[in-house]
Amino acid sequence: MVTLQETLNQTYEWSLDRIKKLNDQNMSEDADALRSEFGDWLDRDSESDVLSLEYIEDFHEGDTIIEI
Repeated sequence: MVTLQETLNQTYEWSLDRIKKLNDQNMSEDADALRSEFGDWLDRDSESDVLSLEYIEDFHEGDTIIEI
């Protein structure tokens, strides 16, 4: 099972990689928008609260639900 920390690290690396690719493709406005969206994540010195949701399947009804 993937840990929350692994998911956060993967998202961090993905966002940096995507911003670089957008800049390489001369799509600076899109890169800036992504940088703005992930700004708090990209500043490793800033503290951020993380809310993690887990999908739980209701086997009785066969529905997927979210529990907080």
